[in-house]
Order: sequence, then C-alpha cells, then structure tokens
Amino acid sequence: RLDYACDKYENREHDCSAVYGEIKTKENTSSLNQDLYRLAYYTENAIDIYNLEMFLSFQAIGTHVHSYSMTLQHESAYVFMNIATLKVPTQRADLKNILLELDTITQLAHDTVC
Repeated sequence: RLDYACDKYENREHDCSAVYGEIKTKENTSSLNQDLYRLAYYTENAIDIYNLEMFLSFQAIGTHVHSYSMTLQHESAYVFMNIATLKVPTQRADLKNILLELDTITQLAHDTVC
C-alpha cells in the first residue's frame, strides 16, 4: 500500500489516479529501496490501467522530496527517472531558499496538468 495517492475525479466519478507518493522521516530510512520499487510498480500499473503517456510520483525523505516521472517509451519499455529534488524549508531563514525552487515546482505542476 502506498503512503499517498491523489485521485482525479470528473463529474463526481473516479477518473484516474494523478500522483503517488511514499513518505519517510529521516530517522526511518530502512526501507527506502522497497519504497522506490513500490512507487515504480504502482506507477507502471497506473500507466497501463489508465492508458497514460506519463505519470508522476514522489518519495519524501525527511525534508527532501524526490520527484519521479515514468513514461512508456515502447511496448513494455518504461523509463522511471528522478526529475527534481526539493528541500522543504524548516526555518523562517530558509524560506527564501524555496524561491529558488519555484521554477522546478512550476514546471512539475505544468507537466502534471498539461
């Protein structure tokens, strides 16, 4: 079971899943490889079930969020790659640093919606 799933609804009916995620505290990193495998597995299934060209997922580890994209390049040939890593600020002084990441966040949002 995934830690996070965001579903898309159209006319109050489930249309498809939009994003999957796995979340870990920085102290609990024993199963990171299993979580990444789980993300890839569910992401591949979403592409097949919903007939999608691309699907996004993320793995949050403490304050770092790794975003992944999977695409179906050819019959049964999936590409799963890290497309961005963001550090979530934990102090007011670090808040300005997130502004440097706005281009990445905007591009991810654009790729998801468009």
